[in-house]
Amino acid sequence: MNRITINEKGIIETVYPEIINGLSCDSYYERYDNGELRIPSRTEEALQSWEAIKSLIDDLVTPDIYINMDNCFNAVIEAQRAYVDCLSITAMDVKSNNAHIAPLLEGMTRFRELAGLA
Repeated sequence: MNRITINEKGIIETVYPEIINGLSCDSYYERYDNGELRIPSRTEEALQSWEAIKSLIDDLVTPDIYINMDNCFNAVIEAQRAYVDCLSITAMDVKSNNAHIAPLLEGMTRFRELAGLA
């Protein structure tokens, strides 16, 4: 998921716990003892983004470009499903909604075709 707001996370994680990456920077988004959501700093948000990107690379990249393309495409499809689930729970901000998924899938499909990887 891309750039979900702290309030969206608070709503979504109660029904869709997989939203939590299990990475060290997730602690920036934990709740206080009183249940309130902790608001991370911009630096913490950036660190969490980079850690999540590295984790995706570790999970998706192999020495085989064909497998990499399939892994990446499947990850975007999985994200698309997650967005459908999340949007059934709450409205999402323009910065964090699923508007980027269709262009990503289209671009990946087009890249595969042009590169002869289809």
